[in-house]
Amino acid sequence: MSIGLLYKVRDLEITPWLLGGILSAGSIGSLFGAIVATKITRRIGIGKAMVGGLLIISATGLVLPIVGGSVLFIAMVLVVALIVGDAGNVIYSITQVSIRQVTTPNNFQGRVSSIFATLGRLGWPAGGLLSGFLAELFGLRIALFIGAVGTASAALWLIYGGLWKVSSLEADSDTAPPVE
Repeated sequence: MSIGLLYKVRDLEITPWLLGGILSAGSIGSLFGAIVATKITRRIGIGKAMVGGLLIISATGLVLPIVGGSVLFIAMVLVVALIVGDAGNVIYSITQVSIRQVTTPNNFQGRVSSIFATLGRLGWPAGGLLSGFLAELFGLRIALFIGAVGTASAALWLIYGGLWKVSSLEADSDTAPPVE
């Protein structure tokens, strides 16, 4: 995210006002993702929905270093990419939290949730430093490509780890109630 903002302002010459408008459009995608997540999960299975969400995030991440043209065209493309990408992000987030809740015993829910939140947030500074290092070494555009490919590689872990095949969540008596 840190180098994406820099790339949008420096290389794509997007003004701060326009950037704010583009970024706020992602909220539409987040709302849409929240509305359709359950329907998608029921239709294709929770594992495929989770992997699909990650693949959507990585595919829309590839748009930024590829897009070119007039500022108006770039803004329109980025708005669509953010709406789609944020929808994928919400679908991914809902499915991974649901899986975690169903597989974690009730008396560990708070601890597991706080550990995931802490570890996830600890990755932000490391990711910022790594992306800055890659941008310095290879340039902003290549660093953005590397980030998108890295996100896609996370989906491979889920596919080869077998999560792709999980179609629904079934809780036993020691875990949290099923998520609807």
